[in-house]
Amino acid sequence: MDLIIVYEDDLDFSKEQRRKTFLRNLVSEGLELEIENPDPVRRKIQDIRTHFVKIHAPWPVLTKYAEIMNMKMPIKNNNYDS
Repeated sequence: MDLIIVYEDDLDFSKEQRRKTFLRNLVSEGLELEIENPDPVRRKIQDIRTHFVKIHAPWPVLTKYAEIMNMKMPIKNNNYDS
């Protein structure tokens, strides 16, 4: 499972702190983050303020939360799909 969070620079200190806390909590739950900051050279030329955070949930995290939510995996092959 992969997600992308997109945000723009903001001068509001409290928003930045909430964002950092949120991302830190995602990491503490076992999710993997890849943060792509704008290139500083392009940023000055084109006034780019958009940031991307790629979030990946590894298999152990998915199975952990599947068990918490009582999701069941198929026990045997389903031959009804054609």
